[in-house]
Amino acid sequence: MNLDRTVQVAGLPIKTVRDAIREMSRHDGNDYGWSVERLGDHLKISATHAEWICDTLQQQGILERAPQPDGRWHSPGMYYRLSPAGTRFTNASMLKRIDRARVDRLLADLLERVKEINANDDLCYFVNEIRLFGSALDKKGVSFSDVDICYVLERRKTPSQYNDWTDWSIARAEQGHRQSMQYFEMLNYGETEVKRLLKSRSPYISLHDLNDVMAIGAESVRLYVAPEGGIEAQNGSMSGEALSQAAMNAAVKNAATRDTGKSTSTAITAETPRIRLVRAIKSLAFDMLRAIDETVPLEALERSIVVAHESIEVYRREGEMERVEDILRKALSIEIIEQEKAAKTGGFIFSEDRERWAHDGTNGKLAAKCGMKHAVIEQLKCTIADRRDSDLNNGMIGQFEAYRRAEYDSWKYRQEHGYDWYGPERLSDRAVVTLRRIANGIVEKLDKQALKTLSENGFIKLFRKIKWRLTAKGERAIKYHDERDAWLKKKNEIGGDSELGDPATTGF
Repeated sequence: MNLDRTVQVAGLPIKTVRDAIREMSRHDGNDYGWSVERLGDHLKISATHAEWICDTLQQQGILERAPQPDGRWHSPGMYYRLSPAGTRFTNASMLKRIDRARVDRLLADLLERVKEINANDDLCYFVNEIRLFGSALDKKGVSFSDVDICYVLERRKTPSQYNDWTDWSIARAEQGHRQSMQYFEMLNYGETEVKRLLKSRSPYISLHDLNDVMAIGAESVRLYVAPEGGIEAQNGSMSGEALSQAAMNAAVKNAATRDTGKSTSTAITAETPRIRLVRAIKSLAFDMLRAIDETVPLEALERSIVVAHESIEVYRREGEMERVEDILRKALSIEIIEQEKAAKTGGFIFSEDRERWAHDGTNGKLAAKCGMKHAVIEQLKCTIADRRDSDLNNGMIGQFEAYRRAEYDSWKYRQEHGYDWYGPERLSDRAVVTLRRIANGIVEKLDKQALKTLSENGFIKLFRKIKWRLTAKGERAIKYHDERDAWLKKKNEIGGDSELGDPATTGF
């Protein structure tokens, strides 16, 4: 695929977009796709801007919409994934273009390397077929960005000195001084080694598996097929035309299966007007702040304004009960955003920890951080409105000084009270049961490993060399787990997926 470095996609350089899509695809092992929010986080842009990028690439056939994955493991949103042709986009280079003579030399050198690979019996794979596709097939072409090569590799028959083929691949990795590789990489080293030899570090050679080429329906021309019956494969087949035809039939079947699976996949459900409105409003706020602070493509800000306006109109036409003004307040209010975040991520908080936070600077740092955000926003508002307020600078400086004082309080508290690196939250269920048995005066059949853990970390100590007794730390651990069990019980009564929120407001 030819990519022009000067082209932009949704206001961003095409290289930046290609690298981002490549990274998204690299982590998409299950073909679920990625949300526009995740792409926005990676590129540090708004969700609306990320959606614009995905829509543009979808129109070009590079991406396709994906259904919403399981909500238990994935956040709701608009999901995209690579189309069958998208792999060529992520693999495309933007090197200096080469002429036909250079392409012919690259192909000649490649075919020589193929013969050397097939003549080397030490390699775990051999090359059964090489095909050419893409722009290099165009006889009238005068300049090319890369040479697209389709390869068909087959496993050689395992030598007698190895138990199985995987042992052979691992041995090749060790012989190549690749001990730092992970086990899975060593298992696949046999294939990796041959592909590296094929490419020979040439940036213009772009290697593609036959399955990928058949999936996109690209026209290809055979350049090489291994000698008939010259090399024995792992499955007992011999190199040559029959093995090539079997690989082609399997690739065609895989492409048909992939198309059938996608055609019968879960339908892509449309997002509710409220969800789209919230995303559009947050994206608009993000793009406006970004335009203030950075040099950004103003097309993104303009699009955010248009999308936000359209989202408001669509929401109002649906006749929803919740007012737009209330949605805007919930979407943009810092206090509400932080409260919702705390409700989602909040867990059990020990009562003694809450008391400690009042003295060790934790509460002070949280309050200072909140004050710093408000002070910066006030400064931005006055700057945009061209107002002058002498109290603003003093307020901002005061919040930063408050944070430094809280940091000092935290350091001083640790100097005076130390820090317990093995607290009650680290105890296993078995250790907690043992601790409670000791607290209840039960001394028979105590778990030895739990006793060792509890004694080494100061939760219990021997009394008259025959009985265990709780220390002050052990009593604190009992209190911690009693409160935690009560909190979990109430959480389960409310609902396993519900959040109790701040334990201070729930009584735990």
